[in-house]
Amino acid sequence: MKKKVFSYVLLISLLILFTSCTQDAIKPEIFKNAVVDYDGNTYDAVKIGNQVWMASNLRVTHFSNGNEIPIIVRDDYYEIHEPSRYFPNDNSDLVDQNGLLYNWYAAVDGDISSASNPSGIKGICPEGWHLPSRAEWIELVEFLGSHEEYCTGGTSNIAKSLAATSGWNYSSHDNAVGNNQSENNQTAFNAIPVGCYRGDHTAYMGDFALFWTCEEAGISKAYEFIIRASQPTVIMPDETKSVGLSVRCVRD
Repeated sequence: MKKKVFSYVLLISLLILFTSCTQDAIKPEIFKNAVVDYDGNTYDAVKIGNQVWMASNLRVTHFSNGNEIPIIVRDDYYEIHEPSRYFPNDNSDLVDQNGLLYNWYAAVDGDISSASNPSGIKGICPEGWHLPSRAEWIELVEFLGSHEEYCTGGTSNIAKSLAATSGWNYSSHDNAVGNNQSENNQTAFNAIPVGCYRGDHTAYMGDFALFWTCEEAGISKAYEFIIRASQPTVIMPDETKSVGLSVRCVRD
């Protein structure tokens, strides 16, 4: 009897181990030309966990009502409280590959802040897609952290799995995004280090990929999602709403 019980326990243990390894082998599913914006631009999408994300940065130049998103350039950019878009590295030739940069007012397109998951904030995203809340970015991070093939040296080290395989400034830090870049992008999310727009210039290109959430952090600030060349982890601090950041949309 004891021998049978031991064999049964061993069998269950092996089944649990096999199931865990199988779960750790989940791979992203890529959908070609799954998204079409107002301008007719198409984007691939990728399923990661229970979410489907755009696999490149938004580059639409119009709101859903057909009005053009303006380009507002002022030295006192922090006083801009209306929607605006900007070119990556101040170069329109880089838009096709890198997308556009938008201030928060443009990204939400008049919608209010949301901390829900899903956010319910369409913003400037195409029909059937929405601007993610901080909770939706956290869901992505937690999913990646629970699957070892997306982690490098620890469950919080998921930045490399989201980052593109080129374009990052070199980092000598172990497991950092800028170290051994060919090992990046296990999720096919393809985050590009476009940097951000601050008043009269684009800053941090090669160092950071920065994305808006639809969630406010105060009257003049909102939360952002950041991948850094020099680190293996991601962060979600607040940022001044007038700064131009990249936008990724999530399927409704």
